[in-house]
Formats: sequence, C-alpha cells, structure tokens
Amino acid sequence: MRITIDAKPRRGLRVIQEIPNIPLCRIEGYNGMGKTSAIKLLQLCVGDQPFAGQEAAWQTFRDQLSDTSIRITDLKGASSVEWEINPSQWPVTPEPLGNSVGRISIDGSSRDIMHVRELLEIHHIRADETISNILAKYAEKSRDHLRGWLDTHGTPRQVELDNALTYIQDLITAASPAQLPLEIHKADAARAEAAAVNQQLVALTEQVELLKKAVAVSEKLDQVRGRGPELDEKLAELDRARRELIEQKARLDEEIKHASERQQRDTEAEKEFSLAQKHFARQETKVVEAETELRIACEGAGIAASKPSIEQARKAAAKRLKDLVALQPQVNATPLLINLLRDLLSPLHQAEQGDLGEQTLLEELGAQTHITVTTLREAVARQLEAFEQQRPTSSAEELAVSIDMARAKLTKLVDLDALVQKVDTARDTKKRASERLSTAAANLPPTTARALNDLLTQRNNIDDRATTLQGQHARLQQARELLGGGQSEDALLAELLRLCASAEVEASRVRRRLQEKAEDLDRVTKRHALAEQAATRATRVASERLIQIHSVIKELSQAENSWIRRISPGIDGLERATPQVQVQELQNILSATESARNRLELAISSVQGIAGALNRTVDLLEKQEGTTGTWNDSVRLWLGEEVRRWFDNDNVKQALFESGSSIFLDPLTMIVSWKNGDGADQRRPLAAFSSGQQALAFTRARMAQLDREPPRASNRLIALDEFGSVIDRDAMAYLAKYLTERSVGKPSEQVVVILPLREGTLDHSRKEAPERVKSLELRGYFAEPLLLEQAR
Repeated sequence: MRITIDAKPRRGLRVIQEIPNIPLCRIEGYNGMGKTSAIKLLQLCVGDQPFAGQEAAWQTFRDQLSDTSIRITDLKGASSVEWEINPSQWPVTPEPLGNSVGRISIDGSSRDIMHVRELLEIHHIRADETISNILAKYAEKSRDHLRGWLDTHGTPRQVELDNALTYIQDLITAASPAQLPLEIHKADAARAEAAAVNQQLVALTEQVELLKKAVAVSEKLDQVRGRGPELDEKLAELDRARRELIEQKARLDEEIKHASERQQRDTEAEKEFSLAQKHFARQETKVVEAETELRIACEGAGIAASKPSIEQARKAAAKRLKDLVALQPQVNATPLLINLLRDLLSPLHQAEQGDLGEQTLLEELGAQTHITVTTLREAVARQLEAFEQQRPTSSAEELAVSIDMARAKLTKLVDLDALVQKVDTARDTKKRASERLSTAAANLPPTTARALNDLLTQRNNIDDRATTLQGQHARLQQARELLGGGQSEDALLAELLRLCASAEVEASRVRRRLQEKAEDLDRVTKRHALAEQAATRATRVASERLIQIHSVIKELSQAENSWIRRISPGIDGLERATPQVQVQELQNILSATESARNRLELAISSVQGIAGALNRTVDLLEKQEGTTGTWNDSVRLWLGEEVRRWFDNDNVKQALFESGSSIFLDPLTMIVSWKNGDGADQRRPLAAFSSGQQALAFTRARMAQLDREPPRASNRLIALDEFGSVIDRDAMAYLAKYLTERSVGKPSEQVVVILPLREGTLDHSRKEAPERVKSLELRGYFAEPLLLEQAR
C-alpha cells in the first residue's frame, strides 16, 4: 500500500509525507522528522487511540496538528481510502475518535469508521518496550477479552441456561415423581387392607345373620314350649263352640223352611221368602269370610280391625318412614355428592398446576370475599374427606333395616284399605239381603210371619254369637301361627340344631355368641369404613401424582424444550410408559439438569478464575508484585508456552539461545531456560541479555502475537519503531532475515522498520547514496526496501 500525508502542523510538530508501497520497507532519517507521528496519525484514522492515558501528549498533538489530508492506495478490497481531518473538532480527552476523526471516503464514496476498520489495521511496535510490558499487555488483553465475553455472552448465557434448567428442575420437583412408587405401594396396600377387612366383614355378617336366625328359632321354640298347648286347647274349644252354633243354625234353618212349607205351600210369597233366605245365607257367608280375612290381617299388623284404627296406624307408619328417611343424610354421606366433589377436585388441581391457583374463581355479591381456585380446591377436599368419614356403620345398616320394615308395614296398612272396602261391600250386600228377607217374611200370613220372625230372631242371635266366636278364633289362630312361625316344636328344635351346627355354637350359648359377633361386626364395620376411606385417599393421591407427572411429561415434550431430547431421547413416548419407567426417566432428567447446572457454574467460575489470575499476573508483570495460586500457576505456564512459541524461529534461536530448544520464560521471575545444542540445561535472567537481544526477542514476541491473532481487516500495516537506538547491526541482521522469511505469503501486509539516521548510511561508495542524500535534503528521511546485506 502507498500512503501520502498532506499535513501543515505548527509549533514544531512534523509528520512525514509518504510511506511508499514497499512490502518490507525501511524508513531512516533525522530525529524529529515525524516518522512516529505519522504512525500515530494513521492509528487515529483507523479508530485506535495511541494516546490513551497520555492527556498532555494528546493535547499537544491535537493542538499542533492542523487540517490534514491522508490518502492510501494499492489496497486489497479498495482502490483508495481518503481522510479530510480537522483536529479542532476532536475531543479534548484521549478517547477513540470513531467517525469524529473527519470525513472518510472509500473509492470516492462517503463511508464511516467501521468500513475503514474492515479494510485496514495499524500496529505500532516500539523497541523501547520490554518483554514484561508485552506479556502484561498480552495478559491484560486476554483478561479483557474474557471479561468482555463474560459480560456480553458468558454470564447472560449462563443465566439464560440456568433459568431454563431451573425451570425444568422446578417443574419436575413440583411433581415429586420420587414419591409415586411409595404412593402406589401405599394405595395397593390400602386396597389390599380394605379387601381383607371386607372379607372379614362379609364373614362376620354371614355369621351374625346365621346367629340371628338361630336366636329367632330359639325364641319361637321357647314360645311353642310355653303357650303352644294352651292356644291349641282354646282353639279346639272355640271350634267345638262354632260347630254347635252351626248345628243350631242348621236346625233353625230347617224349622224355618218347614214352617214356611206348612203354611204356604206353592205360594209366591213362600217362593220369594225361600229365595231371600238363600240369598241372605250366601251374603252372610261372604261377610264372615271378609271380616275373618280383615281380622287376621289386622292381628298381623297389631291393630284393631276398625277403620279409624287402620287410618291412624297408616298415618303413624307414614310419619315413621318419613322420619327414618330424613335421618339418612346424618348417618351416611350421599354418594351423588361424593362423586360430584371428586369430579370437581381433579380439574381444580389441574388448574393449580397451570399457575391459576391465585385466580379469582367466584366473587361473592355484596362482599369483599374472593374465592380463588386454590381456596375452592381446599374447601372441596375438606368436605370430601368429611363425607368419606361418614361411611355406613352398623347404626346406618340398622337404620336401613328399620326403613325397609317401616316401608313394608306401610304397604300392609295400605293393603288393609282394600280389605276394609271388601268388608263394607259385603256388609252392605248382607244388609240388603236381610231387608229382602224381612220383606219376604212380612208377605207371609200373620201366624206364619210371627213364627218365622221368632225363628229368624233366634237365627240372628246365633249369627251374632258365631261372629264373635269367629273373631276370637281368628285372633287365636293368628297368635298360634305367629307363635313358632307356624312350626311344631320338633321342627323348630331340628332347625335350631342345624343352625347352631353351621354357626359352630351350642344352642345354650347362641344368644351370647350373637352379642359377641355383633360387637365384632360393629368394630369391623367401622374398620372397613376407615380402610375404604384410606384406600380412596391413597388411590386419589397416587392418581393425582400420575396426573402431575403426565402434565410434566407433556410440558417437557413441547417444541421449545426440544433440547431435552438429548438427555431423554424417548421423552415423546414417555406418557405411554409404565409409572416406574416415567419416574426413573424424570429422575434421570433431574440428575442430568443438576449436573449440567454444576458444569455450567464450574465453566463460568473457571473463566472468572482465569480472568482473575490474568489480572493478578498483569499486576505482577507491571509492578513486580502479586500473589500465587492455582490459577496463577496455570496462567504462568500458559504465558511461558506462549513465549516459547514467540521464540520458535531459527534466526531468533541462533541469535539468543545458541540454536537451543525447549525455550521457556517464567513470567514471574523473568528467567529464560533452554537446552543448548548438547542438550545441557541453560538458564539466564532476561535482564542479562543485551538490549539488542532483548529488542529482537521483544519484536519476535510481538510479531508472533500478531500471527496468532486472526486478522480483523483485509490489509495490515506493522510499524517497528525506535529499533536503531537499542539494536546492533548483528541483531538487526537477524531481525531482517526473520522479517524477510515471515513476509512470504503475506501479500496484504506491509512492515515498516523505522530507524534513526545511523553512521555509515551515507557512505558515498554505495550506489544508493545519492538518492538517500537527495531524499534527506528534501524530506529529512528516505524509504527503501529492507535488505539483508544492508542490515549488516
């Protein structure tokens, strides 16, 4: 590249006018001609600030530099770059100028500083720096790079990743999958316990029913043994009395018939009387039958055979049934309510899982109370548990039996209405038949009518006595049938023995055994209710846990969490897996995310530790003080390895280390160690090397540093400044040879070696002397290619 500078500085500041397009260029001239000022001006033009921390020098340079034009040609990526500079517009403090450097144009078009930085970079290497300085700057640059990475990428990315991992962990932890196996085990155990208690309950229920039957048979047997013979004797007596009345009635009927036949043979009145008598007899029989049926039914119901008694008993039975039914909700929770509460509980729980727990679900009118999803779910859970604790016990079962008995009694009493109606109908028919008979008798001759009337009166009296006996007989017959269930003493005894054998109890101990088993049944019934409740709760807990786990798996399977598939490739099919597999996989994901968080934290803390160690190393190199530590030792070895690479050049090795190998610089002690050609260990403090050797080592170090960094622009200018004051001719020859070899394959890079005018430069015996003299007279410096023989 060719650089021309048109500057008109004032008050002593000078800037050289040109740097020619020479890839390896040597600029030599009088001191104070502006060689270094030109390089610093070019650094300002590409966005660097060479005066950082040098406010006085910056103020002087800014004030003494007037309007300046700079043009660079022969660039890769552009034909020309031009600057029009007005230093009076620059800031008064030494800060990067950016676009305020002046007007910039590339190939005739206006551009900004970012385009320039993509096109050109300037590096100024001064020979008066030391290895310690460059190591400090290298460590400082690495430190700043790490800190910048931490601030802009590392820490924000750590926070982002840590938040993502924490979200997954919180999601899984909230579901507590590790508890599922225990909850499933508890649910299975609770159901097994409930089943076992249920078997006990069934067995005890069967035993109690068997014992109840045995006790009932025993009581019937006692009744039969006590009152059976007495009732049989009374029934026999009533039967004899009834037969006698029937015989008397038959004789009277015969007398009435003969009387009628004697007095009015073949008359119409006699025929009507005969028919009326027969009709009355039939209706009388129906009344007796209906009344007998009603008395028997009333005796069975335990009430008098009258309409008011039946009506009163029916109302009492209806009220009793109503009262018993009203007691049911107090003893046993309604199954419909339990099912309804269970149906409500699951969606409320799912809503909480969806972060809707604090959302207002109901707002009471006229009040400040707000019912949230969580408060409603808790209230539903409490009420459900209260209902489930009211499972049927023995008292509830007794209530159910009482309700059935009351309902059956009411049904019987309702059926009695039909019997009453039947009796009333029969009595009305009998009354009409009696009236017909009386009319027929009245139509007979007076003497015959009086005789028949007397006979009919006797017959009616016999009917009344027969009716009374029939009622007594019905009552006793009902009592006899109820007594012992209609069975004989032998039959009852055989039944009792059979039942006692089935119940494995002696007949004499059956009542005591029933009491014991009833108490056992009551205890087991309560145990069964508690076991059922425990099984229901345990099953519900396990089911809710499964719902939570399925929700977590569904969330983890979402597209935004696709990175989890690297941890769990089978996450998409996990919902269909067994609970054990689901729990294990979620535990694996939880463990993997925790491990990832630890690695992430370790990585960031490691980078922070390296940055801190680099910072302490910078202090040590700049101030010759510092501390030691694990990371300091690592940074020390790292810097030593970097220095070895800087010196990894045959020319430098020959000049400084007798062509040795295994070169290592300890940056903390600044002692160089190496092996000479014979393999012997060599050690020498860097200060023991000559200034020229140190300058050569420094230059090699800086150039190696540049070679290690990727170029940030298409073109690069490297200026080696102030070398003539510290480097001798031999070292210069090594440097020239190194730079010549290095320049191979770098067509877009230009190296300028800036030297003061040295003795022998104007040797008139050399052919280039006239051109040098002419350039010195016109500009105070000359520029030419750096040649190996000139270096010597």
